[in-house]
Amino acid sequence: VLLARNRFSYVTEQMRSTGRISGNLRAEGSFPDMDLSASLKGDETTFSGMGVNLKPSKARVSVSGRYPLHVIEELHAEIPQATLATESRDVQVRDIRVHAQKGSINAEKGLVSLPDVQLTSSLLKNLRLSLDVDEEQIVVDLKGVDTHLAEAALALGLVPSGWEVSGLDSLKVRAVLKDGDRLALTSTLGFKDFAFMDSSGNQMGEGILVEAVSGAEIDLKRSNVTANTTLKIDGGEVLWDNFYFNLAKNPLSVSLKGAYGIEKKSLQLSKMIVALKDILGLHIHGSILHQAQDPSMDLLAKIEETPLEPIYHHFVSEPFRMQKPFLASMSTKGSISADMRLMGTPNDLTAKGNFTWHDGELLSGNNSFSLQGIELELPLWYQTRKGTVVEETMKGKLSFQSMILPFLPEQPLNLPLDVGPNRLLVRSPTIIGIPGGDVTVGPMTCEDIFGAKRSVRTSLEITDIEINELLPGVWSSPIQGTISGGLDPIYYEGDTLTGQGEMKADAFSGRLILSGIEASGLSTSGPVFRLDAKWSDLSLAELTTDTSFGRIDGVLQGYVKGVEIAYGQPQAFDLLLETVKTKGVPQKISVKAVDNIAQIGGGTSPFMGLAGQFARFFKEFPYTKIGVHASLQNDVFRINGTVKDGGKEYLVKRGRFSGINVVNQNPDNRVSFKDMVKRIKRVTDSKSGPVTK
Repeated sequence: VLLARNRFSYVTEQMRSTGRISGNLRAEGSFPDMDLSASLKGDETTFSGMGVNLKPSKARVSVSGRYPLHVIEELHAEIPQATLATESRDVQVRDIRVHAQKGSINAEKGLVSLPDVQLTSSLLKNLRLSLDVDEEQIVVDLKGVDTHLAEAALALGLVPSGWEVSGLDSLKVRAVLKDGDRLALTSTLGFKDFAFMDSSGNQMGEGILVEAVSGAEIDLKRSNVTANTTLKIDGGEVLWDNFYFNLAKNPLSVSLKGAYGIEKKSLQLSKMIVALKDILGLHIHGSILHQAQDPSMDLLAKIEETPLEPIYHHFVSEPFRMQKPFLASMSTKGSISADMRLMGTPNDLTAKGNFTWHDGELLSGNNSFSLQGIELELPLWYQTRKGTVVEETMKGKLSFQSMILPFLPEQPLNLPLDVGPNRLLVRSPTIIGIPGGDVTVGPMTCEDIFGAKRSVRTSLEITDIEINELLPGVWSSPIQGTISGGLDPIYYEGDTLTGQGEMKADAFSGRLILSGIEASGLSTSGPVFRLDAKWSDLSLAELTTDTSFGRIDGVLQGYVKGVEIAYGQPQAFDLLLETVKTKGVPQKISVKAVDNIAQIGGGTSPFMGLAGQFARFFKEFPYTKIGVHASLQNDVFRINGTVKDGGKEYLVKRGRFSGINVVNQNPDNRVSFKDMVKRIKRVTDSKSGPVTK
């Protein structure tokens, strides 16, 4: 029939066969009235062509009628096995059966009608095809229910290996060929109770309802295709890694309209809309040229103004609340919009656009911070080409009507933004008010903001901040003094922040200097903070007066190196505390302080028995030196005295003629830091002294 219309004669020209065919042919009657029947049987016969190898086992055809009109009484073929060659592998298809009855042929006019052809195989089942050929067109209809499309996609490698897919499908396809070069295609594909799951269980879905409707016009002469497709998924549930969607509540819809040039391999999108109901909608149009040697694109993407809260809930809060619990307690308000243009090739791609957030609000669940009246105009500029210096920037801004952060007073904030390829700049310094004064944050440069090596470089400067206003209640009595200094540069990369420079605190008649400030794992639930500190000329009298530890007179110096703090607890340090003899400053220690130092050092009170009775008559004792060296590493705490005399190690060395020695009775003393904290807590919580009157 196809040869009669001379439509697809090239198919037979590309076929080849090997082996033998046996059969019989019966013809009765006289021309033009005749009955014709034939049967064929393959004997190790193989037909191959167009990537298909098959071995027919049986074939029957029965035709009756009077020329030019004939009736196809029966058409039946059985193929036990066929091989489909795909890009990744060869697919074996078994038990192929084709059966048709009551067709008709008009040999003079080239008219053909096959109203019902049944097709089934191990790959696809329950397919029914109809063919109508007239003087103007060829019409082919294909339909089926429960054709096992999901299983066929898995067998053909269209689904990743290891996945499971299932679902009841329905299929309708119509192809209409007119004038030999204009082909119209329409199709409807549906799934009920569609389910899938990958091998790891991280991607899965069940109970999904799918309907895809497509229409296409193909100009075979010009090799051009125009198509219009809609996809609706409005039932079931999907979990994709951390993201969960209830598609009955928030259906997914996709509509696509465009043209495709087959020879040039170019796609022109006149409209593409992807929408999650009540969450997000994305509009795309432009062109894609997907030639193997030089693929390129020029696409415009746009998100119309939409409320932020549903987007934050579905794409931030719910997916990541287990890793970062604070996200679940945060609330957002305002509306966002965005537009982006993507141009170039994969090796030279540029994306430029803008993101806006109006009337915004960001609040923490525990009221620890609040950002209100947010106005953000953020330019976006992504570029894959490296090494190109572009001085041009796009202008933007970020402002808060009200910013409330821990330890900071409520205040507004305005930041002018400059955006270049893969970089964000704040060119001017920013002044932030803190209790007791102001902090100046220097110009900020953010590099590789879309990549794995994103970094931020800035600086920090403070001048004469009043300590008591900045840290009220941190000591037993108000601290009179100021903090000054600067960190330049402050550098953030790879989840680690470092600051070069020093911060100086003038307090307790001396000076404390912080340096080596560093933090790592800032995006994790347990960031680690590191620093070094040293101090000189600190008045012990000011440090210990009105404390539960006991009063000490003298001047203190020392350091703490390699401090590491995680989850609010120290996990490493090297600490030195020593007194220095200073003219005009007495060196005296109270009975309570002596007793507490002894207990912290792991020894017993020196005021036991007779010594305790003797201590009743004294409130303080002179000393020559106090020296403590302590360290923490791998949860092992050690404490030693720095004064050594006569084979003994002293935490407190008595005066020349009087006083009390505190001897470190176990220089190799090691305890867990948890036990040391309990020991210190018992000492500092004590309401009474070591001796009673």
